[in-house]
Amino acid sequence: MLRAFALMSFLIAASFGQVNTGTISGRITDPSESVVVNAAVSALNTQTGVTSKATTTSGGTYLIPALQPGAYSLTVEAPGFKSVTREKLVLTIGEKLGVDLMLEVGSADQKITVRSDAPLLETTNATVGQLIDSRKILELPLPTRDPMRLAQIAPGVGGQGAGLGDFRLGGGRVRQNEYYVDGTPSNAVGDFRAVALPSID
Repeated sequence: MLRAFALMSFLIAASFGQVNTGTISGRITDPSESVVVNAAVSALNTQTGVTSKATTTSGGTYLIPALQPGAYSLTVEAPGFKSVTREKLVLTIGEKLGVDLMLEVGSADQKITVRSDAPLLETTNATVGQLIDSRKILELPLPTRDPMRLAQIAPGVGGQGAGLGDFRLGGGRVRQNEYYVDGTPSNAVGDFRAVALPSID
């Protein structure tokens, strides 16, 4: 069975930090561009059915951290306003989506749905990453059958040796990476190589 293999690695100044989740954040305003305080914000993963919730602060901002990668719909509700849902949000590993929404005055049972495929500009973070999905795994040649070889299609990746995931990121040293398989860490203690990687079949 083919399994989508997602690889994301991060280089942060003076330290290495890697995550296997994403974040959605933003600001909620009304038609006069005043912030909406205590609005209920919920992010529904449309693939798993899991909903994560947050409430806007006194500055009208919200933050929903530690979200698993996938497709999301974001709903905002507040007393005296129509509820708004933004659909077709795609969150990848390590991504920080900024989603600002404006609420219209009206009854809470009135709903506005925004279905936009326009890509979101990531303005909250300078992380560089690459998602390698099942289509690339199927279509790209992979003579060694090692899924880690696919990491070399990402910008700034190279120098892979003979070991499991022994490559360099952004000019850094080898064995400074962290690996996840289905959200579970898969690093060897001591040398930080991947312990086991899934078959691409």
